[in-house]
Amino acid sequence: MASARRCALIWPAPGWSSPRCAPGPVDSEFDKVAGSAGGMTGGPLRISAARCAREALAGFDRGAALVFPGRAYQVAIRVLPLLPRGLQRRRAAQSAARYRGAARR
Repeated sequence: MASARRCALIWPAPGWSSPRCAPGPVDSEFDKVAGSAGGMTGGPLRISAARCAREALAGFDRGAALVFPGRAYQVAIRVLPLLPRGLQRRRAAQSAARYRGAARR
């Protein structure tokens, strides 16, 4: 019963939403500060941190509950569920292998 009371205090009232931003690869100092050579460098999906912030705030102003900054990333996110599951898995495995290899260098 105590946990139910706690949840009632934490969870917002109906009709209230918490907007979220789910960016793809963003230029930042994270890899350098983390001491990692990995990360997704370059490519059409990568955007600047300033652009990510602008597009996220614009989406929140429009009332969007979930924002995917970057046009190419938005398209990729919408197309991914349409691909056959086997192709999705193969592509994820290829990306993971590439990232692991870059992190070991």
